[in-house]
Amino acid sequence: MRKLFALIVLSVGSVFTASGQGGVTYIYNYDWSVITGDPSGVAKNDSGNVFVTDYTDNSVQKYASDGGFNLRWGTPGSANGQLSQPVGIAVDTSGYVYVTERGNNRVQKFSTTGTYITQWGSTGTGDGQFNFPCGIALDALGNVYVTDNGNNRVQKFTSSGVYITQWGVFGTAAGQFSSPGGIAVHADSVYVIDGNNRLQKFSTTGVYITEWGAPGQFHIQPAQGGIVYNVLGVSKTGDVFVADNGDYNVKVYTSSGNFITQWGTQGNGAGQFNNPIGVAVDSVGRVFVIDKNNSAVSVFNVDPSGVESLQYAAKTFVYPNPASESIMLQISSTENANAVVGIYDVLGQKIWSENMSLVNGQNKITLSTQDLCNGLYLVKISSDSLQSSFPLVIQR
Repeated sequence: MRKLFALIVLSVGSVFTASGQGGVTYIYNYDWSVITGDPSGVAKNDSGNVFVTDYTDNSVQKYASDGGFNLRWGTPGSANGQLSQPVGIAVDTSGYVYVTERGNNRVQKFSTTGTYITQWGSTGTGDGQFNFPCGIALDALGNVYVTDNGNNRVQKFTSSGVYITQWGVFGTAAGQFSSPGGIAVHADSVYVIDGNNRLQKFSTTGVYITEWGAPGQFHIQPAQGGIVYNVLGVSKTGDVFVADNGDYNVKVYTSSGNFITQWGTQGNGAGQFNNPIGVAVDSVGRVFVIDKNNSAVSVFNVDPSGVESLQYAAKTFVYPNPASESIMLQISSTENANAVVGIYDVLGQKIWSENMSLVNGQNKITLSTQDLCNGLYLVKISSDSLQSSFPLVIQR
C-alpha cells in the first residue's frame, strides 16, 4: 500500500518508462493516494482538477492535477446530495459533476464544489429507471449517457435528466450487451465495453457502427459482488483508453479500433497497477488511472521522444527544465532571421506560438509558463534556416 499523500515526481532524466507497445510509449510521472481507500471512478474538468468517487466512503473527492487535495463531499444515504455506492463520474464543460449510484439506482448532478443541483432515476426497468447504473459520459451538447448494467442497456438523457432514448438488450450479437460497464463519448461516437469483453462503437442515437475485442484481447473482471466500473476514457483527439484490470494494464486504440499501445504490469511500484478500474485523459494528454487495490491515482504522459520532432540545426538550450513559472531560451543562430517559437502538448496540439526576431549569434528569450499545467510539452523553434525542438517539463 502506498503511503497516504505520498507524491513521487520524477524529471525527464529519470522517469520510469511504461512498457508501451505499438510505437508510442507512455511514461509514469507521479501518483497520489486517495484520502479514503476504495476509489471507484475518475474524471477531470477543463481547469485541471481531478474528481474521484469512493465506493465504500460514499463520497466524491476533488484534487488538483498534481494530487493536492481540494475538497470532499457526500455522506451515506438516499437524501439529496447523499451517496450510496457511487461508481461512475463525469464532468461537463460548464464544470457540473454527474455521479452514478449503484445503491440508490440514480444519477445526481452537483456543482464543481459539491452543491447538490438535481437527480433522476429509480429502481426498475422502465424509461429512466436503473438496475445498477455504472459508467457515465457526456457529449459536446451536454447530453448524459449511462450504462444501465443490470438492464443491459445504455440510456441517454439531457443534462437535467430528461429521458431521451435507450438501446441494447441482453446478448452477444452486434448492439447487444452483457453487463455493460465502461462508456466514453467523443464527437458523434459512443463507446461501450461489457461483460463480453468487447468494445462496441455506436452513434449518439444508438446505431451500431463496429466493435473490437477478439477472445483474449480484454480480461476485465468485475469486483466482488459483481461490481463493474467505468473502465473507458477518451482523449481530445478521439483515441480510446481501456483500463484492463485482468491484464493489469491500460490499452489504447484509435477510434476505429486499431491498436496503438499498452502499458502496465502487476505490482505496487512506479508505473505498475494492482487492479486498474478507471481512466481519464485531460486536454494535454495526461492519463489518470485509478489503481483500486493500491488506493491511488497514477499519472502518465506520452514520452516526448516518441513524438515526431524537428532535427537540431542550431544549439538551443532551455533553463530551467523542469520549469515552473518561466523558462529562458538560449538560441544560437547563424544569421539574422524571423523565427516562430511554439509550445505543443504531447498530442501535437499547439498551445501557444509567437513570431520572434533572431540576430546572428546568441539570442536569449524569456517565456512565461504560468498558464501551463504540470506535464510534458514540446518547444519548437523554426525559421528558414533553423529547425529545433526539445521536450519541456512543467512541474510545480
